Amino acid sequence: MEWGAEQVVCMTRPLRILLVEDHVDTQHLMSRLLQSFKHDVKSASSIKSAMALASTHAFDLVITDIGLPDGSGGELMSQLRQMYNLPGIAVTGFGAEHFDLTWGFTARLIKPITLEQLERAIQTSMDVQ
Repeated sequence: MEWGAEQVVCMTRPLRILLVEDHVDTQHLMSRLLQSFKHDVKSASSIKSAMALASTHAFDLVITDIGLPDGSGGELMSQLRQMYNLPGIAVTGFGAEHFDLTWGFTARLIKPITLEQLERAIQTSMDVQ
């Protein structure tokens, strides 16, 4: 993640966010940043652990990496959207050729991302809801 000296103001109410990221350092950084905006964040590093969290916690939003160790974040989003009608943000290092619009994401960010891009995608996703 990248961020500049400018201050970014949280544009949404505090949300319950399921963060799915298999890179430990990225997961930790994103979780801390989201928590700094008062969001309640639960983190998972795989589809299996994300589905387990989704079955036991209510979420307002999913933020997931596309490349996960046990499958595609897109497949995860499709399942979560069908089961819980959740909006989702894809965060990926891959270009558009590795992205399927039928997965049901409300926003897509290409790594590296800025804090401002993330907050804007969250706002957009919640407006779509």
